[in-house]
Amino acid sequence: MSTPSDTCTHPLDILFHPESVAVVGVSENSESQGHMYLRQLLDFPFKGPIYPVSRDAGEVLGVPCHRRLKDIPGRVDHVISCLPHHQVLELVKDCADKGVRSLHLYTARMAETQLAERLDLEKQVIRTAREGGVRVIGPNCMGLYCPESGLTFRFSLPKEAGHVAFASQSGGNAADLEYQGVGRGLRFSKIISFGNAADLNESDFLAYLLEDPQTRIIGLYLEGVKDGGRFLDLLRQSDGRKPVVLFKAGRTRAGARAVVSHTASMSGESAMWEAVCRQFGVVGVHSIQEMADVLLAFQFLRPSSGNRVLVMGGGGGGSVAAADLCELAGFEVPPLPPEMREEIRSFAPDVWSLITNPMDGSVMGGLEILVRAFQTGAKWDGVDLLIGNTSAVWLLDSPQLAARHELSSRFLVDLARESEKPMAIFVNAGDTRTPWRVDAAAKAMDMCREAGVPAYPNARRAVNAMAKVTGYFRRIRQGR
Repeated sequence: MSTPSDTCTHPLDILFHPESVAVVGVSENSESQGHMYLRQLLDFPFKGPIYPVSRDAGEVLGVPCHRRLKDIPGRVDHVISCLPHHQVLELVKDCADKGVRSLHLYTARMAETQLAERLDLEKQVIRTAREGGVRVIGPNCMGLYCPESGLTFRFSLPKEAGHVAFASQSGGNAADLEYQGVGRGLRFSKIISFGNAADLNESDFLAYLLEDPQTRIIGLYLEGVKDGGRFLDLLRQSDGRKPVVLFKAGRTRAGARAVVSHTASMSGESAMWEAVCRQFGVVGVHSIQEMADVLLAFQFLRPSSGNRVLVMGGGGGGSVAAADLCELAGFEVPPLPPEMREEIRSFAPDVWSLITNPMDGSVMGGLEILVRAFQTGAKWDGVDLLIGNTSAVWLLDSPQLAARHELSSRFLVDLARESEKPMAIFVNAGDTRTPWRVDAAAKAMDMCREAGVPAYPNARRAVNAMAKVTGYFRRIRQGR
């Protein structure tokens, strides 16, 4: 049985900790959404009774079905609807009679169709739900994920809880964040897919997440905002309390048109949202990939407002490119001071003059020199941040060289774990169709995830994520 968070008194907290769940619209067809929701809750597992409701099936996945919600003998806190739109109003009335607290409408084809009768139906559904004391998530959404209670809307979401929350109008983007971040270690307190937001909307969920003790970092994917004044006030409250990372879609005319047919929302212009981010310290991103990158950096990196970077590893051309990326992102890439160059000269007399910042791994002449040079650089008080490259691409030209890549990756991960400075690592394995390159990249990424180090597939994404995070903390340090 699940219980609400002991220290959270927000009224929405109870939605994430129901004592029982009913899935309405279950069938024996394993590809139907009702069947999948039931199986996901059983497998996760949800920590309470699960009641399948079906007018046709007597039993699904070994669980007896009920023909109507009102036939369930026990209490039902949360209902997942996989019914077609024309059956939803009757279900809402049953929910009210049963004392259901929350209704997740996976059901779609309502206001987003822009058809007058569907718009009216959605309004009737919400009016009836409110009169009956039922809160609605959706319609047209994937619903709620809370690993603490065992609620989930996807088989592959991690069972381990984290401290990142993500609220998304798009169910597809909620799933995409999993693809982009979970393999690199991103872990969540909550994920909320809220679709049309006919009842509970982005401001309701943001207000809750700001109070939720399990959530330390908030990500938002929005297409439109129901109450702009309230939303801006909540962003003002978030400033300096919890990082808010925002992907605002529909900022162009073409995107705004697409938004209307997706979630029946009205969007806004790009310049306005950029101003909102600047004013309230919101970290703006422009894709789910970038969202995952930035959330990962917030999750793993200790807070830093510094902007001096040491880049370690890679080849000559890659080092030059990394230096450019850092400076273009607002970082400094300072040269090594004379005393450090003399220290390096003592153990690398043949190549010391070639070692600078970035530290080009291809000129080191051996792993022992590389290790000592990087260790020396990591202790340098002239930089605030570290970025490591596991290898130049051409150093993975053969399976035999993959063993060296594994050693250098392990060394960088250990350095990141031991260093007092925040450090990100990027794994530049090149052509991912080559088996040993695929294996080498996967091993390096796994090492990073297990050690709690943010990992990226290239320098651009590592630099961008670190710039977003340090910029956020710099703003706080400077008094916003």
